[in-house]
Amino acid sequence: MKMPSRWVLASIILLGVALRLYLLFGSQVIIEADEALVGLQAFNILRGERPIFYPGQAYGGSLESYLVAVVFRLLGASPLTLKLIPFLFSTLFIFMTYQLARAIYNPPIGLLSALFVALCPLLLTAFSLKTWGGYSQTPVLGNLALILLQRILSRPAQDKGLWKATLGLGLLSGLGLWINPQYAYYLGPVILLLLARARKVGPAGLVTFALGCPLGGLPLLWANLNRS
Repeated sequence: MKMPSRWVLASIILLGVALRLYLLFGSQVIIEADEALVGLQAFNILRGERPIFYPGQAYGGSLESYLVAVVFRLLGASPLTLKLIPFLFSTLFIFMTYQLARAIYNPPIGLLSALFVALCPLLLTAFSLKTWGGYSQTPVLGNLALILLQRILSRPAQDKGLWKATLGLGLLSGLGLWINPQYAYYLGPVILLLLARARKVGPAGLVTFALGCPLGGLPLLWANLNRS
């Protein structure tokens, strides 16, 4: 990334941060019941519980509750610290969107894409600050998966380290499915493109991806096996 592009990207991210802080210290400081459940689960985690899912559900991983528990331990519990994790992921999504668009197209398209998500409609921005259990992490993991997929498909077919990349993509995909079933919207295109480029990815790449998915989603797999 050239120096002017870095400054432009930094400015875009700062604009996105400013908008999110404006909302965070405004109407978004109010805690809804669904958000309160994440906070209560974080307290339970600090007391020694190890939940797998969002409270009252048999789906939707509890990763956000674990992250909130860390924040509570370090900074104390408050409405603002409860929303710190979605705030960070919402900001990270701006950067990840730039990286994805830059990898697929070019830096100017990446900057334009970052600006679009940094200053997107207020309703979407407000939703990105909700501690709803995995909703803010899903698009970040999805963008990361698509970036990794693009790198896999652009590497030489004879690259001996290709299986490591596909294993990582599988682990990321399994983790995403555990965190939020809506990650399937990212997983579907990933699987279709891997199959469409099967000759390039190779049998080893497809196998390691298939093995990585259940490993990454081990909490989801473990919970369902114990329930059956």
